[in-house]
Parts: sequence; structure tokens; C-alpha cells
Amino acid sequence: MTTTRAAAETIASARRSRVPLKALAREFAPTTEAEGYGIQEVLHDLLAAEFGAQVGYKIGCTSEMMQQYLAIPHP
Repeated sequence: MTTTRAAAETIASARRSRVPLKALAREFAPTTEAEGYGIQEVLHDLLAAEFGAQVGYKIGCTSEMMQQYLAIPHP
């Protein structure tokens, strides 16, 4: 199993169990943005059968600074 797959499995397990996700073990944690997106892609594939296909993205946009930056007047 690759580190990408192991990280995705860890996140998927927490999601399925509805428990808070602890920090990933150092050997599985992404060290680059590309690795993080790779984990996310594998995670989506793992969870698609249970939760459905990805249909969009979510941003919190809760800080006033980000709302101004994105020209969104509310969270």
C-alpha cells in the first residue's frame, strides 16, 4: 500500500466512524500540495460508493478578510 493510499484510508476510516480525525502519522502526512491533492483524490474514490460522487467544492469563507478578498458579503 502506498503512503497516499494509507493516508486516504486513515481519513476514510475516521469519516465512516464519525470520529474526529487525528493528525496523520508522519510517514503518511503529505509534504507537498500535490501529495495532499493526491490523497484527496484517492479519498474521494474510497468514499464515493457510500457517500456519492463529488459534486462540488466547499469553502468556509468565515473571516472578514477572506469575505472581502472573494467579494462575498457573508460566510
